[in-house]
Amino acid sequence: MKRTLFAFAFLLVSAYGASSLTSMSLSKESSGTSDVALASRDQTLMNPIILETPVDSTYIIGPGDVFQIFAEGTNLSVQVSPDGAIGLEQVGLVDVGGKTLAESRKAILAALSKRYMQKECFVVLGQLKKFKVDIYGAVVTTGQQVLEGGSRLSALLRAVGGITSSANMDSVLLMRGKDTTKLHLLEADLKGSTDQDPMLKQGDVVVIPFLNLSGKVVTVRTAVGSRVVPWQEGATVDDYLNRSRLYRREENQYTHLHLSNLTTGKEETVELSAGRLVRPDAGTVLEPMMQKPSVYVGGVSAHVGRFDYDPKFTPYEYVTLSGLTPVSANYGPLHVVRKDGKEEWIDPIKGVINPGDYIEIPRSTYENVKDVTVFIATVISVFSTMLIAYISYQNSKK
Repeated sequence: MKRTLFAFAFLLVSAYGASSLTSMSLSKESSGTSDVALASRDQTLMNPIILETPVDSTYIIGPGDVFQIFAEGTNLSVQVSPDGAIGLEQVGLVDVGGKTLAESRKAILAALSKRYMQKECFVVLGQLKKFKVDIYGAVVTTGQQVLEGGSRLSALLRAVGGITSSANMDSVLLMRGKDTTKLHLLEADLKGSTDQDPMLKQGDVVVIPFLNLSGKVVTVRTAVGSRVVPWQEGATVDDYLNRSRLYRREENQYTHLHLSNLTTGKEETVELSAGRLVRPDAGTVLEPMMQKPSVYVGGVSAHVGRFDYDPKFTPYEYVTLSGLTPVSANYGPLHVVRKDGKEEWIDPIKGVINPGDYIEIPRSTYENVKDVTVFIATVISVFSTMLIAYISYQNSKK
């Protein structure tokens, strides 16, 4: 009887010892080692994962991905090491780098089955790796960039500070391994086409080409910047404003649009609502304006100041608005200071006035002659007074 009790007690102690060793083994794996990057389950779950779509079984595993492993009621987080492997105590290294998520799960479960009951082992992807891509061309910052898992091309452009004013958004190149894809990112921006704004992967190279500025282009200038857009036959002002990706930021504040062409010298200002009817020529500069454009009048006028620009007005009509002073003003050629600082004399009837110009009404010949006459009279008066004083002084000495 004593031998039976002793044998039973021995079996109990042995079973308890084996259970303790198993628990200690998994506990060690949960706390981490110096050879592999391990994290507690709580730490992984405290970092929320923000994804556009769930990761499927074709996702490629790489350094930085974190697996959540459940084995016989105990769990741990294991990060894929730089050489593409994960290390598990009393199980060994499992090579998962470059494999799909489905293949990696299968390999990890196969390794765990050597130590634990496979039906009580589970593997999930707990954290996505960050990765590097390269971007070059017409962007604010070129070179390598680090992105979060699941980032699209548009996120990369935001990370580098955006594109330059001469970027060609219709011919973006995405190089992935030996394959090169041409993307129309402008289409993605205008139509919401995610096909033209793909998710990026480790090692991708993105090139944003420059526009050929020697070709036919239209320039859009707003308060937030300037952008060059390829000219297209039949395209309207609204088309160019939308394609510039600048107009929509403050479109509710704009009321008018100024069009100028440096090649032809043509300038006009229209209401912004008429933009869908205007088809600008190549070389045109489009400038949405936040208020009705103005012309400034100064010089010899009754009311100096700002007047609303009207493309049908002659220079003389702006002078009329300022108030006529026919006695002192000269309504011959008018002195005009252009918006760019250039000065010239123009005909009051045939001359052209543009938004932002300053018209200076000169003094009349009568006023100029009167001023000269008054000046000469003043000089003569002063000289006569001095002469009389001198003669008086000389006479007093005698």
